Amino acid sequence: MNIKSIVFSLAVLMSIPVSGQNSVNGQVKKMHIDVYRNAVKAQDFPTAITALNYLLAIEPGKGHYKDSLAYAYYWSSNYAQAIYWSDEVLKSEPGNTAMLEIKAFCLKKTNNMIKAIAIYEDLLKKEFNFSYAFNLCELQYSVKRLYECMATIETIHAHAIPDSLTFNYLGASQQIAQTPVKAAVYNYEGLALYELGDKQAASAAFGKSLEVDSTFTHAKANFLAVSNELQNEVTGVTNQNASKSEIKRED
Repeated sequence: MNIKSIVFSLAVLMSIPVSGQNSVNGQVKKMHIDVYRNAVKAQDFPTAITALNYLLAIEPGKGHYKDSLAYAYYWSSNYAQAIYWSDEVLKSEPGNTAMLEIKAFCLKKTNNMIKAIAIYEDLLKKEFNFSYAFNLCELQYSVKRLYECMATIETIHAHAIPDSLTFNYLGASQQIAQTPVKAAVYNYEGLALYELGDKQAASAAFGKSLEVDSTFTHAKANFLAVSNELQNEVTGVTNQNASKSEIKRED
């Protein structure tokens, strides 16, 4: 799921008065701000990043250039650099929620799961946010903290998930597909319950996922796999094709 609460904005830079335009530095600063604004409008993030680095060299004490760099690197999928600049901002603003969220998401993308979990847990203690909770649920499942994953899922269920929230996943033929977050949460619930050994409850969770989105291929595959296993247990038939390996995990 995309980070819905992170909004890349030019508001800070747009409001900066370009003072001292008659000086060489003032003229250079104005030029780089203009380059930055034009680059972001065109979604040309490499050029925007270059402009921001020049601006930071001219005015090294300006923190808003650092957080803008964190945003720009995040949007351009340069996660290690986004972590670096978010850390630079957090040195002086440890409670900066936007920078913490960027850092957590980028840690997740760079497979630093445990560190990402810690940040999302801290963010959720401050306020409930579907983005924090869903990312935390994914991470907890990925490192097999299954009881913690179930607790997070219960917290999500306690809130009304907006229909506008969606989850992207690899569907048939490795094509990007989309499903409501509500369906994805039920699917994770089924996965966690399955690995905890409660196949009946897992089957019910996968079924709820399909009630939300009958086209969700992961939930469909999982529901069929668990149904086959349960049927085999009832009939006493051992079927090697209906094993845990059939469960479509979100790893």
